[in-house]
Amino acid sequence: MNLTKISQVCANLGENVVNDNDTIDPDVNFFNKLDYVETVMYESPYTNFDINGSLSILSFNIRSLSKNLDEFKIFLDKIPKFQVLCLQETWAKNEDEHNALLDTTRFDISGYKMINFPRGYGKRGGGTCFYISDDLDYKLKPKLSKNDVDAEISFVEIINDGSKNIVIGNVYRPPCGKIKSFRSDFENISKKLKYEGKPVYIAGDFNLNLLNHDKDPKVRNFVNKMNKYLFLPAINKPTRVYKNKATCIDNIYYNVSFDHTIQSGILLEKISDHFPIFIKTSQKPVQKKQVKQEVFKRNFTKEAKAEFKNRLSNTSWNTTLQCNNTNEAYNNFLSEFLGPYEQVFPLERKELKQKEILNKWMTKGILTSSRRKQTLYQKYLKNKSQANESRYKKYTKIFNKLKEKAKKTYYSSLMNKYVDDARKKWDIMKEIISKQKASPQLPNIMNVDGTSINNPLDIANAFNKYFTKIGPNLAAKNKKSN
Repeated sequence: MNLTKISQVCANLGENVVNDNDTIDPDVNFFNKLDYVETVMYESPYTNFDINGSLSILSFNIRSLSKNLDEFKIFLDKIPKFQVLCLQETWAKNEDEHNALLDTTRFDISGYKMINFPRGYGKRGGGTCFYISDDLDYKLKPKLSKNDVDAEISFVEIINDGSKNIVIGNVYRPPCGKIKSFRSDFENISKKLKYEGKPVYIAGDFNLNLLNHDKDPKVRNFVNKMNKYLFLPAINKPTRVYKNKATCIDNIYYNVSFDHTIQSGILLEKISDHFPIFIKTSQKPVQKKQVKQEVFKRNFTKEAKAEFKNRLSNTSWNTTLQCNNTNEAYNNFLSEFLGPYEQVFPLERKELKQKEILNKWMTKGILTSSRRKQTLYQKYLKNKSQANESRYKKYTKIFNKLKEKAKKTYYSSLMNKYVDDARKKWDIMKEIISKQKASPQLPNIMNVDGTSINNPLDIANAFNKYFTKIGPNLAAKNKKSN
């Protein structure tokens, strides 16, 4: 399905979505047309939208933080900074199978605080996390959170001094989760949120296709339940395109009991099989006061350079050329040269507003290549010909090679820089391999000379016996070789 067909599907959304035979509360039916907000689909290079000065939330099913974090950071480097990031299917655990803590700092994103909610039961996958901008204060809301086979739901509350705090939810509903249980959970949560009387935004992958709102009673009933508590979906266009199937399963619900201007969109970035979605509101959460970073710069314009050249050509260098003392002549030269220089190129105070690059090995060339890759992907979405698919896949391979080369170059230069600093080199190595800190565990069963043993004392004795024989065994081998 190309983007033109997608647009046609979305344009028809909301028409005749409720049967005349439906016995749904007529007050709820008021919300049934899914066209409350115009969802805009943005293509790379994302230069035509602005999120500064307001509350902005980005939601994305990343399908493995470990695998896609580099690509996600490259994506973040290409767009304005969102205040809150909600990620689903992170597959990121806090503990290993032995309940030993893992090092999640490898998932850090500069400028954000990470709050990780791994899947709460044995099955692999799932998991949600928040990345909240460093300039915002927040608190967790465990009483609203849930983590089981039917739904993974987590909530935080952004502290907003002088106004009402803002509640943000992050949801992942597994496709196999029971929709009845999920709907019941959300009704209970919605009641509590309504009682609190705060602005609420609930983002996530609901695995309920809003494009089937008029055909699928499960989708319609869930949306109607949300409507009952004045929650509306901000996204009404496809958020996942797989082969020839387009679905709108990712969304951000917001409560309409607060008079705020809403803008929503989909960013057509190919990282996982979902697109990032976002919402921007007219709310302005109170941010921590930050010390302004200032720098002093000279402005070397063409006009200034021409003026400087003119002044130098009109300068009499007699005091320098006729002086017999070397030091004195040098001082005279500096005086005659720096005088016009300071006048034509004065130092100017400027506030440092440059966005920090999230991947330390990032280069302008990698960013340019990333934009090119996304452009090819968007061409493929619009026209799914074999030629377009081939161009996109070939360039993706080239891009991945360039990315790995940039990493190697960056870390090699770092290792050379700290060649005499063992501690620093070890820190760099840990950063490269993202070493996980897990407590050592003895095996439950060991095979010793063809015999399985499981008694802890027998296992310890086997280790002792092995290590005490290393020296004699090596000595015996050396005698034979001699």
